[in-house]
Amino acid sequence: MKKKLRVALIVFVAVVVILAIRAYPGIGIVTHSNLDGAITDFTKLKHLIPSEAPSHSRIGIPHQMFDSSEFWTSLLFSRRSIIHGHAFRPGEWLTGDQLDVVGDLLSDPTSYEVWLGEAMCGGFHADFHFQWKNSDDEAIVCLGCGEVLLFRSGTALRCYLKRSVHDKLIEISRKAEQAAS
Repeated sequence: MKKKLRVALIVFVAVVVILAIRAYPGIGIVTHSNLDGAITDFTKLKHLIPSEAPSHSRIGIPHQMFDSSEFWTSLLFSRRSIIHGHAFRPGEWLTGDQLDVVGDLLSDPTSYEVWLGEAMCGGFHADFHFQWKNSDDEAIVCLGCGEVLLFRSGTALRCYLKRSVHDKLIEISRKAEQAAS
């Protein structure tokens, strides 16, 4: 009997440890501590703008505030990647043509506006992650508020997308969702 109890206890502890490890990124996402260290100095924008179409895209898991049960289910039990403290589903979500449009939008310096502070949309949520093949350029976009994090060489810049650019990315996202379903 003691042996069965010990085995059950070991299994229980192992499951709790695995769930804790899988849940750990959720703390940063919910508290927004995964945004710590991002600069807001808009004069640095010209050094962080990608120059071509991204080679890869990922879509974020459900929003932590608006769909919390799906958020935690995806974080704990689904295949996902954690990139810069944000969770993304596996696989490619956009077509080559859509990536070209995203590249045109994100490589244009006039697509961006200065970050003015936290949006009132329930917090930054990583809806898309874009990565460029031949560089260390990355972008994480929140489609709720139009905020974007641009990454290069260990530096992250927080800024907003202009409304027209934000709307185009929402349209691309809808088309990608329709194609996936």
